[in-house]
Amino acid sequence: MDIEQLATSKVIELISRTGRLTADVNAMDKKPIWDGFVHVYDAPADRHKKRDYRASLPVQVKGTTRALVRDGDRVQYELETDDLNAYLTNRPTVFFVVAMDETGAHRTVYHRVFRQEDVNDILSTLKAGQMTKTLSFSPLPTEPDELERLFLALADAPCAVRPAPAVSVSVGDPFLYDAGNVPFLGRDAELEALDGFLHAAGGLRWWGVAAAGGAGKTRLAYEWGLQSQARGWSVRWLRGRDYDAPDQWSDPAAPTLLIADYAWQHAEALGKWMDELCRSEPYHPVRVLLLERDEGEENGEYPWEKRLYRAGGEARLRRARHSRMLRLDALDDVPLRDLMKSFAASLRAREPELPALPDGEDDVLLARLRAVDPLRRPLFAMLLTDAALRGADVPDSREALLENLAIREKDRRLGAVRTLTKDAAQRNRLERLGGALRLLATALGADGDPGAERLAALLPGEWKALADCAERLGLLSPEALLLKLGLLRVADGALRVPALRPDLLGEYALLRALRDCRAVERPRRDALYAAALGEGALLRQLAQRLLNDYAPLLNRRPELWARLFPRLPELPLSRAASYSN
Repeated sequence: MDIEQLATSKVIELISRTGRLTADVNAMDKKPIWDGFVHVYDAPADRHKKRDYRASLPVQVKGTTRALVRDGDRVQYELETDDLNAYLTNRPTVFFVVAMDETGAHRTVYHRVFRQEDVNDILSTLKAGQMTKTLSFSPLPTEPDELERLFLALADAPCAVRPAPAVSVSVGDPFLYDAGNVPFLGRDAELEALDGFLHAAGGLRWWGVAAAGGAGKTRLAYEWGLQSQARGWSVRWLRGRDYDAPDQWSDPAAPTLLIADYAWQHAEALGKWMDELCRSEPYHPVRVLLLERDEGEENGEYPWEKRLYRAGGEARLRRARHSRMLRLDALDDVPLRDLMKSFAASLRAREPELPALPDGEDDVLLARLRAVDPLRRPLFAMLLTDAALRGADVPDSREALLENLAIREKDRRLGAVRTLTKDAAQRNRLERLGGALRLLATALGADGDPGAERLAALLPGEWKALADCAERLGLLSPEALLLKLGLLRVADGALRVPALRPDLLGEYALLRALRDCRAVERPRRDALYAAALGEGALLRQLAQRLLNDYAPLLNRRPELWARLFPRLPELPLSRAASYSN
């Protein structure tokens, strides 16, 4: 007896009795999550016309002959947490459970709708490492009118957008792109260009935004993603596992916008699955926006573009590219002034003891910004404003600005340690262990905050030392200790150690630690870098980021090059001469 075929045919039978719904569900479907879609139309018909189409809702069907636990008219069914995470990425997903007897003759359909907010609530209840969750399912309406009303209501629900979450675990948080501290200013022309890309002809189209770190490319993509969502697009920020399952985008349930940060790191994977999407001709348009540092073009292309073409069908990918990469120029003076004033006001709202920004101080800071950062990046405008409000002498270099922030981050972490123990040796040990884990999380964090289990595997000695500290402090586990220190949070159903952000702050912290690393004096720190730099893809990304933003500092410290060069990936010829000294 084919249980899945019987389950799918029962769902199709119920949907087929309606006038406004059609089922496109396959028991042998090979998609990684969904089994198909229910298409919703504005008018009933035997054969629907395209102009009546409203939306497509992803569905999943599971059949079972097991006796299900009942709660009134509901039943309990166990789902994998990986599926729940996937439901955050699209329109509401309808999950059908078809209970049947051993012969398959009697089949009853239950259902549950997974909206983004419901899934977030469920995921927040999971324990570390929990792989499944038992949930209740209600009987599916069998009357055609009731079934239509269910899906018509869901068709009008907004598509999901899932940006990287902002969690207050660092002094760098006010500077994050999604912190909500400053309005989005000065990028009207870029938004218009991105809208042209969104509405270009073709099933699969891709484009890229190139800018220096801190110039605002992620904020631009974030704001544009929100606007696109409001227009009915399903928006997804790609993370590690997404690059391993390209077919999940081959038949999207709605016009879909995929945003991939750190394009260099994922160039090969992107090339392969974008080429597959080009050949699959998706029913709804798919747009892929790639974000990467502006490391300089060669013959009109970036080095990571060439790696992308080599991995896929070059001719198809070139045809699918919208245009040459969109490069972000420096902001004009007016939006920069408004940004600094808004940021000063937001800081004072968080910390009322800070003074107001004096009249005319924005002009002084703007002049200093030109000297400190010729690119006049929004991040450095905010860093200068932060330094001015805190009453210190405003630093005269980018490194000095970041050094101030790195010191404040260390002081914050030390403050958390002091609340746990008065023993100086214990405090020093906790500070060192916590700092090592945070730095490793930062090195690995380009593709999302790493889970606690991964860090424990990479640094078993440090993890064992944390377990010892936890026991001495009367805590049950290293995870409980890290939660106390503010170095652990729950995200996507897992316990994760958040990287230091914004990226420039995290990269500076890594470079700072690398500078202080001594094989004899700091063996554990050296072990940290052996773990962090041992992965080729990670090193390639990290090296490129350090070269883009800290080449002058690296050139002043030859010993840093000595640590990086043996593992460096290839450099573009146009840039190699800059580092030959």
